[in-house]
Amino acid sequence: MTTLNSSSRYSLTEAPNGYIFTTDYGNEYLVTFSDLTSIINLKGLKIYDFGIEVIKRNSVKNDKFNGKLKNTIAALLSQLFFKQPECAILIILDTTDNKHQARYRMFLSLKHNSWFKQFNNGVLEIIDLPLCEKDFENVCFLLIRKQNPHLQDIQSALTEYLNLSFGNN
Repeated sequence: MTTLNSSSRYSLTEAPNGYIFTTDYGNEYLVTFSDLTSIINLKGLKIYDFGIEVIKRNSVKNDKFNGKLKNTIAALLSQLFFKQPECAILIILDTTDNKHQARYRMFLSLKHNSWFKQFNNGVLEIIDLPLCEKDFENVCFLLIRKQNPHLQDIQSALTEYLNLSFGNN
């Protein structure tokens, strides 16, 4: 992933379950990397469930148009893959508000000017994972290094995990 200078992103505060940062508009975000390793039972490999949520909204102004938000998320992901090059990140897009397609376009789409497209330097890839939730397809993805030697094992284990967790067929 692309390296970013620290002035183009928000400062992070480490929290017990992730990282917190406050935007220029005063909104507080929590970014989590929940460790799924023991649940999925792939010894020696780290698999994280990635989450980002607004935990305190002080302004109705939309932070996503401010480049520092996406730079902060990209820096966190870059740091994680630098420290743990063989880790994998599970991303499940929230469908409760029917904005999952917008989230897909903003974060992951290769057809749009997504955050992934802007920051990926060819090292990472996105793999669709089979999950159909309430008639919504394409809401689950694996973010992983292309050269990860455990790709097939991780993909198989996550597919099994999703089938058990969501009753996916």
